[in-house]
Amino acid sequence: MTLDEIRSIIVASSPSDWYVAPLGPTYLHSFGGGRPAEHASRACFIPEVSLGIAFGLDVDDEELDLDLGWNRRFCNPAVSRSFADVLWCGMLIERRMQLNVDGCRAVFPIDGGRLGPADCRADLFGAPSFDLRLARLVHCLSGLQDTLFDEYIARAGLVEVAER
Repeated sequence: MTLDEIRSIIVASSPSDWYVAPLGPTYLHSFGGGRPAEHASRACFIPEVSLGIAFGLDVDDEELDLDLGWNRRFCNPAVSRSFADVLWCGMLIERRMQLNVDGCRAVFPIDGGRLGPADCRADLFGAPSFDLRLARLVHCLSGLQDTLFDEYIARAGLVEVAER
């Protein structure tokens, strides 16, 4: 299986295609930054259990006060960063940083920056397809509502753009 095939599976999948392991240790630890940490959850793709996603490994100890443009549109503009890891046979094959926004009420991809007038409206921000779809999947697998993801994305002005 190639990395592009795995990305295609993830993009085409829905939350019901995944099994989220019950709460408990994920056995995927990080010892950087002077403190041990681990992913909050781990899921496997039901049709092919060799494919997994681990998510919720915090990058930061606390929320960040960043001005990303769109985050000021939420009640809580602070963001925190976490990793979503794609695993094949337990081996890390893809890692994407994601943003937990509005008091962890939604999971966002790291956006690709403001879209200029030639591409779209100046108040919109682009997110590559795979990143946006992975963020939606992690959002839903985290127990958050799919419809809320759409509302948050629309409010932020994030739009899906082609991979570069």
